[in-house]
Amino acid sequence: MPRLTRNSRESGPVFPGVVSSQQSSSESRTSIGDTSSASTTTNTVVQLGTSTMPALSTGDIVTNVVQVLQGQLTSLVQNAIDAQLSSSASGSSGANCEVSSQAQLSTVTSRTASFVHNLATSAGNFSTLGSAPFRSSATSEASTGMPRMASCLANSTGRIIPNFLNTFTAPISSSVWSSGGGYSTPEVALASQPSVVPSLPSVLDLAGYSSAEQLLPQSLHGHGPSPFIVGPGYAPISAKIVNAIVSGKYINLGDLLPENALVVDDFSEPQLLLDGRLVLTGSARKPRKEITDILSWVEAFTVFSVIVCSYFPNRWRDLSSYKLLILRTYRQFAGYAWCDYDKAFRQHAAATRLLDWSELNVQLFNFHTAGSAYRGPNRLTTASSSSRSEPNGNRNHDCSVKCFSWNKGRCVAPSAVCRYKHACTLCSAAHREIECPSVSAASNSPFYSGSNGPVGVNKKRYLQPVSLVSPLKLRQFTTELQCHPDRSKVDYVLNGIAHGFNIGCSPQVQLTAASKNKASAYEHPEIVDAYLQNEVSLGRVAGPFETPPLPDLHISSFGVIPKSGQPGKWRLILDLSSPHGFSVNDSIDPDQFSLQYIQFDDVVAMVAKLGRGALMAKFDVQRNVAVLPFQRYLLGMKWRGKFYVDLVLPFGLRSAPFFFNSIADLVEWILRNNYMIRDLLHYLDDYITAGPPCRPDCARNLVVASSVCQSLGLPLHPDKTVGPTTCLIVLGIELDSVLQIARLPATKLLALKGLFTEWSARKWCTRVQLESLIGKLHHACLVVWPGPNLMNSRGSPLPAEEWTLCLFATWLADDLKAASIKVYLSAVRALHIEQGFPDPLSGCLRLQRVLKGIKRCQGSSSDKRLPVTPAILRAIYSHLDLSQYDAVMFWAACCLAYFGFLRSSEFTVPNGATFSQALHLSVHDIAADQRVAPSRIQVNIKVSKTDPFRQGCILTLGQGRSPLCPVEAMLNFLELRGGSAGPLFVRSNGVPLTRTYLSERLRRLLSDAGIPGNFSSHSFRIGAATSAALAGVPDHLIQTLGRWSSSAYLTYIRTPLSCVYF
Repeated sequence: MPRLTRNSRESGPVFPGVVSSQQSSSESRTSIGDTSSASTTTNTVVQLGTSTMPALSTGDIVTNVVQVLQGQLTSLVQNAIDAQLSSSASGSSGANCEVSSQAQLSTVTSRTASFVHNLATSAGNFSTLGSAPFRSSATSEASTGMPRMASCLANSTGRIIPNFLNTFTAPISSSVWSSGGGYSTPEVALASQPSVVPSLPSVLDLAGYSSAEQLLPQSLHGHGPSPFIVGPGYAPISAKIVNAIVSGKYINLGDLLPENALVVDDFSEPQLLLDGRLVLTGSARKPRKEITDILSWVEAFTVFSVIVCSYFPNRWRDLSSYKLLILRTYRQFAGYAWCDYDKAFRQHAAATRLLDWSELNVQLFNFHTAGSAYRGPNRLTTASSSSRSEPNGNRNHDCSVKCFSWNKGRCVAPSAVCRYKHACTLCSAAHREIECPSVSAASNSPFYSGSNGPVGVNKKRYLQPVSLVSPLKLRQFTTELQCHPDRSKVDYVLNGIAHGFNIGCSPQVQLTAASKNKASAYEHPEIVDAYLQNEVSLGRVAGPFETPPLPDLHISSFGVIPKSGQPGKWRLILDLSSPHGFSVNDSIDPDQFSLQYIQFDDVVAMVAKLGRGALMAKFDVQRNVAVLPFQRYLLGMKWRGKFYVDLVLPFGLRSAPFFFNSIADLVEWILRNNYMIRDLLHYLDDYITAGPPCRPDCARNLVVASSVCQSLGLPLHPDKTVGPTTCLIVLGIELDSVLQIARLPATKLLALKGLFTEWSARKWCTRVQLESLIGKLHHACLVVWPGPNLMNSRGSPLPAEEWTLCLFATWLADDLKAASIKVYLSAVRALHIEQGFPDPLSGCLRLQRVLKGIKRCQGSSSDKRLPVTPAILRAIYSHLDLSQYDAVMFWAACCLAYFGFLRSSEFTVPNGATFSQALHLSVHDIAADQRVAPSRIQVNIKVSKTDPFRQGCILTLGQGRSPLCPVEAMLNFLELRGGSAGPLFVRSNGVPLTRTYLSERLRRLLSDAGIPGNFSSHSFRIGAATSAALAGVPDHLIQTLGRWSSSAYLTYIRTPLSCVYF
């Protein structure tokens, strides 16, 4: 075999994942000697410090193998054919030998092309390739931190883009492989999942591939993965299991345990020759150890991770995150919830070709943790300290430990077989916990708190399961929603009904407990006592408890307010928004639980189409929507020194309206489609129905809705069921179908008049009072039209006279430029048009002369910002330490800003602003033209200065000469950044790139380079326009590239001194 050497010359600073493109083609190739020396092999030697060691790095092996296959393919195949011909039978004819040789050559060439393609397509997911015997130089690779394969392929066979990056020539997001080897798109695309299989080069023929496994990485020695050597004390993992793991198939982790490794590989069957026939005799199967404890799982999953990472090194991060997730689940939930979730998740990952395991599958997690005892967010319950602990690995029957799963109705094993005792966890009798007489007796008491007895006993803090807290009937909902078209929404609601809804609290927010309740609670203590007593008796609140019933119980303050329209009725509001920045609501993403309510005009349109005298009715459903059991610790209260826990979604929770509306949407669909109630609308849990006049339709709708809601576990509120009638109050507005009018109720109109009298005497107010007044007036404006313009008071400045505008302009001239004064005058024009007045600036000749005079007095101020030229870009590049992540990020931002003519607002996040996926640049806005050796990238600019309607713009950037290459800079940065959500340019401390940081670092770098001056983040855009003009780019094309809507681009072009001299 020819001697392979690696060129170590590099031009310019190189950071991980990038090799300088200034190397010549001859330098980047390996030296290939005479093919006659194929029997000798010399390993490459890499100098590390003062010691020399053989560097069988997988990146070098891949590079050398690819180059040998490319350069010496024909000669190697010809040698193999000659050897085959020399050993063939002498009777074979020359023609047959020639045909056989051509067939073998075609076969070997096809396999070699497949192998080269496997290496190329695999590099998007990992930086090195190889199995355990080739990992002798792992230490050297880890010390340098350079993904060798990505850098080698970037030099020789073409760079591989990260797998999370889409392509704009052949996008394949959310696709999976079909059994026939082609793509098939699932019905419900996983939006959060990256592309599973990279796009294929057009030069490869897929006709020869029978399945997706043929495109997966193959071992460097042999036709598939070889047995894997784990280490001392572990038997080799069979090639069959390694192939299943590498192919993404589901395996039993127990097969990776040391006790089972040899058992799995033992496929030999004893043979016996009887009467000249070969008979296979059955062999006694060896006992297998199953994974029943967390230590065995950690051991097996560690072996699994080592095998995966040996082929896909970039998977170590998400596999480690997944391991931590399972360990956290084991700590938080008793029983086998962690094991059940692990099996279900890995089966789901194998079915969907999921490559990122770091994200929690909420649906599977909620399903398998529901009903398990919650140990707390940060508590570790050992097997010796909890009766609901994890099994210790044996299957011996332990009569001292009660079976928690049997008490919840999940264990179906006979009592003699189950290793735990089938007895009540409350009284140790031979019945389940939910059937315990002590619970039944306590539940009949008006002070039942969900504990083991009446209030004050508090011997065992037992909180009711979801099935007892929520009256919603899962089976009935499932039956009624069988034909609903949106299955994802149905599954989401059904899962919440069965196991409780996930309120969406993020653990990243540090919560601060409230020290006291609201003043209204102490002003009306009897109201609070009666309210808590009623909620406890209904099972919606658990308590009172002498000590916190849950670990890390978070206490929030609460207050009481009277219910509008219901004298003597009060509502308790749990304040989950204080203290600001450290509350439960602060940990909930508002965008995730946003919703759109119906408009009042929708109700008016429904009634109006039925004609004069249409009958109307409304009803309100009583809802007890349970939260996930392991999130109950977030809804704690404290009153009179006792602790309470809210078991249902409380008023004041940010995500509660979303859950109420989701259930109400499905109930409306059921009534409309299954029971033919056509005229029906809902606002959260308030439903409005109507029918034609003098017909029983409306009454029938009300009766049917009451019966259906009762069957669903949503009984109607008796005090809020009104109708059928021709005059109904809907959303605070009174509708009269006979008079065909909408008006304010008399009580609300009288209250508004009192507000006007009160506010006319006020001299000051707080912001909260002003917002409350504005809200009430805005609601009244739905039916109260604004008065005519003639009713404006004499002191109104509208319409403004020309002389007033001239005085206004001269007053602004003391602090503002003439251009800014025009902006203020545009605002005055908009105010006039909105109020129904004509344009005040039209025909104002004197005002125009005033503005010209102001501009002449102020003088024209030249733009002193300097452009960033290619020479300055090279200076920036040479003064950056590209071994640091922040430097790589900064260089990518500079290249993107310069070559894309970008404004600073188009690729940075404003100071103090929160990142918005709809406004700011993210990873998903970048795409490449192809997976291998991309030459172009596309950037999706969603919002810009000249795009007021946010139509967006896609920029295409081509490949340039290194180091001034935006494609190379962006791909280098994306390899380090990863595909996580968030802003595209984010610093190592997690803070998004801002305009201030970009300008300050730019000036600091140029100052160190000896280039002081007035440089800013806008200098890249100025430099791009200037460089384009010097290169002879036409003016109209410069305007198009920079997306200027006027001739303002001309002010960006700087004329260098070199153009002045002849």
